[in-house]
Amino acid sequence: MRTITPHSHVAAPPFFCVRNPDIRLPDDPFPPRIEVLERPRAAVAGLLVRNPAGAVEDRVRRFHTTVSLIAKLFADRRQPDYPVDRGALEVDWIAGMFMLFRANAYRTAGGFDEAYFL
Repeated sequence: MRTITPHSHVAAPPFFCVRNPDIRLPDDPFPPRIEVLERPRAAVAGLLVRNPAGAVEDRVRRFHTTVSLIAKLFADRRQPDYPVDRGALEVDWIAGMFMLFRANAYRTAGGFDEAYFL
């Protein structure tokens, strides 16, 4: 016996987006990010996010190391971890305010941790 779920004949979309409801998108952000996600190593793509004053929001970071944590105590960390003027970059992690996933990579990673409380 085979179980048929509703809409099982419809193919799953190759990409999906998670974003905060307060993020305003002035243009269609998807075509250039989908182009990035077609690269074999890419699994998720984000945006360059600006606040209402025009300053770049903290949306990508490097993984912390012992040295970086110590340096943070003594340095002015208002500068972004990555340049903002170079187009698509491979980064350590992106903030959850806008994430466009390659669906199969998301499934392979096991999705979000439901035990994590925001």
